[in-house]
Amino acid sequence: MPRTPFGTDTLPPPLLTSDPGSFAEDTFRNRLPAFLDELCRLNPFPPEIRAALMSLKREITHGLPVRRLAEMTPDRAAWDEVWSRFIGRNWFQLHWYPAEAYFYRRVLEATRYFQPGPWQGRDPFAPYKEQELGPRSQSWASFERALGRLPTEHLPRLNELLLLDLWGNRADLSIKEVAESAHAGLADETNERLLIDHRPQVLERFTRNHRVRRVDFILDNAGLELLFDLALADHLLTIWHLERIVFHLKPQPFFVSDAMPQDVMQALEAMMNRPRLAPLASRLMNAISHDRLQLVTHPFWVSAYSFAYMPDDLRRQLAEADLVLLKGDANYRRLLDDRRWPPTDSLEERTRYFPAPFVTLRTAKAEVIVDLTEERVAELDAKDPRWRINGQYGLIRFCAGARG
Repeated sequence: MPRTPFGTDTLPPPLLTSDPGSFAEDTFRNRLPAFLDELCRLNPFPPEIRAALMSLKREITHGLPVRRLAEMTPDRAAWDEVWSRFIGRNWFQLHWYPAEAYFYRRVLEATRYFQPGPWQGRDPFAPYKEQELGPRSQSWASFERALGRLPTEHLPRLNELLLLDLWGNRADLSIKEVAESAHAGLADETNERLLIDHRPQVLERFTRNHRVRRVDFILDNAGLELLFDLALADHLLTIWHLERIVFHLKPQPFFVSDAMPQDVMQALEAMMNRPRLAPLASRLMNAISHDRLQLVTHPFWVSAYSFAYMPDDLRRQLAEADLVLLKGDANYRRLLDDRRWPPTDSLEERTRYFPAPFVTLRTAKAEVIVDLTEERVAELDAKDPRWRINGQYGLIRFCAGARG
């Protein structure tokens, strides 16, 4: 029996925040300190919250030891377990994904998200989300234009919606240069940047002997990407007559733009104010009221752990799905434990632990990637040295999971 849940006896090294020239290093050396400055500019925080955020910034930029959470909250024990692996280390000596997850939990501590007072329960990342779906945002025009170009036939429409839902993942508000390219990418011919295209395998599950009754979405970003998630869900419910769709959402702010239940409801309410989108929003609100579209959360989605270590209750929930749509780069990284697997390795082989068949829709914003030939990697390296991290290349990869 393999000694790891990934079907191997040993694991490749993790992506580290200390890897010279890596996106992980750049994230902590440049992106996150700048983000903390911007967070203070965009929110009317009182002096004590600003001071706490600047203290976190100094902890990162001055190479100080990673501090333990100070506040007493129900999740304290879980984060103490994570922090125990950081003892004596600074932010540039950590496994990348757990470090990012812990950083965003520290931001919530600094902004007093869980503490009684005027900032309790207030999303510190709301200004970013409001820019993405505010009345003047170009997201609405991009979305309406994309829907207007869809074919009317059922199967081609589903095929195109999957592609739009993939490229909508470029609208990641935690990576500004990637988010700014999202709207243009929807209008471009981007199929040449689609590294893996398993849409035929996905469509086959709807057209052959696979009776699809339930599809679960493990969502990523609010904003434009969420609009395409909603459009795809509406298509599956109204045209393919699914019994149920489950949206798995974050229970608290995470990674700046990650979607929570309130983000879904706010997006639907905004759609209701746009004549071309109101019918879509009305159908989805009706589906929510009749329990055909469920909005659920789980603490695991905002944890520091990869999917191989998901708790049993969540594993049982996902096992009830006929197909899971797994959105975004962070979720792809969590499938592979954020490690340096050889690019020629197989996602199918490494994810036999996953409790249901799934398709991952991911635009690449981190160095981890598999299922490519050595020749393809060499070609991409020569053409675009930043192809692994710039959000311009995507994949739609189907895997059978534990049912394979």
